[in-house]
Amino acid sequence: MGLKKMKYLGLAVLFGSVVLSGCGASNLAFKQYEDVVEYKSRVSAEGKTTQEITLKGVSEPYQEVMVSSSVGGYLKEVLVELGSYVEKDQQLATLDDSDLKYQIEQARTLLNLNQAEAEIAAMEQQIALNEMKVNLSLDGTPDIKEQNNTITDLKRELNLARQLLKQNQSLLKSKVAMSQKEIDNIRTRIKEIDETNNRNNEIKGIQNRLNTIARDTANQNDQPIDDSAKQELLKEKDQLEKRLVQLEKPGKITYLIEVDLAKEKKVLEAKLKEQEEIDTLKKSIEEINQEILMIERDVAKANEILDTRVSQQTKQRAALSETSNLQTKSNAIATSRTAFELQRAEAEIKLLELHLNHLTVTAPANGYITTHNAIMGGATAANELLFSITNIDKLYVNINVPEAFINNIKQDQEVAVSFPTLGKTVEGKVTFISVMGNPNSQTFPVMVLIDNKEHEIKGGMAAQVTIVSKGK
Repeated sequence: MGLKKMKYLGLAVLFGSVVLSGCGASNLAFKQYEDVVEYKSRVSAEGKTTQEITLKGVSEPYQEVMVSSSVGGYLKEVLVELGSYVEKDQQLATLDDSDLKYQIEQARTLLNLNQAEAEIAAMEQQIALNEMKVNLSLDGTPDIKEQNNTITDLKRELNLARQLLKQNQSLLKSKVAMSQKEIDNIRTRIKEIDETNNRNNEIKGIQNRLNTIARDTANQNDQPIDDSAKQELLKEKDQLEKRLVQLEKPGKITYLIEVDLAKEKKVLEAKLKEQEEIDTLKKSIEEINQEILMIERDVAKANEILDTRVSQQTKQRAALSETSNLQTKSNAIATSRTAFELQRAEAEIKLLELHLNHLTVTAPANGYITTHNAIMGGATAANELLFSITNIDKLYVNINVPEAFINNIKQDQEVAVSFPTLGKTVEGKVTFISVMGNPNSQTFPVMVLIDNKEHEIKGGMAAQVTIVSKGK
């Protein structure tokens, strides 16, 4: 409700209402409150009851702002004085930018260095990963290939030995072996034949010599010999005849028998030779069997070595694969970490640039400089108080309303606010009604907002607030 409306309301009450007999009692009831200046209760001609209360109050600034710099540094300029009136966004002071510019330049140099190091690290990581991939792409190690070749050669030898064994066994089956007794009999018979042949040959030689001696002694007329030579021949003849008698004792040997003996010996020798071949085959078969066993052992051992090497290669490839995966993950993590570090460095540069743009301290609101801590050339830290700005374009008037009247006040209700020292009354609006009262004084804090564009009213001035309740 405006001031003019309140005046008209006062006239209406004066001429159209009757003062209740209990008014004085009610006024006395509110006298116990220190802040109550006056209380009135009236009934209009229409029968509506209105209540009016005037309370003491104190004005306070609508807004007080603490001003500081978001960055630290040295104050290059201070553009306002204590008590100066400033408007929003007005420049108050500036900081020296030389240190920040140096920090930005240093940060950019460090960023470029980090980028170069990151590129080198990425290349080294890629080289390591490529080496892992090359190792994984190998079909086998040279040792395994060599061992496979060894096994192939051994198996080839084993097949050849088995073929040779099969051939010798087949050949052995085609031959008839003799017992040792039969062999001994053949050898005895051959020995007898040889002895017979030797005796026959010796007999032939003796007979031929006797014939020669007889011929020599018979032909003495043609070639005469002396007695001593003749005696020698006769002596030799006698010895030969004795030897001939000894040789002929076993029996008479004829040339026909000799021929038969030669054939028999040949047959017997053939049988012995065949037996020797059988023995050679048996020995060869035994040697081949031994060789097969050795080759089979070598093949088994070579296979064990191959299995070991294949197992080692499998483990190695698994380890390489795992290492490659870890290397890939490590590269990704390192890349991400590098990216984060570069982003952090870029963010630091942006922050420094932002600080560079905040070297000018400006007023965040209209008002008077009521605190001034800025000294030109002096150092200030980030968020350190430089100025306080008090805005009295509007003022709050704080009052304490008795609990018996608190429910008669509404939010945004218009009231009259007077300042006795100024002789001035202005309109106000209730902007705050506390839901918690003071139990000691049985009052509730209430705030009233007034306009003060002319700045005539100062903060802390005494005021009186008149509140008229709505009629019932």
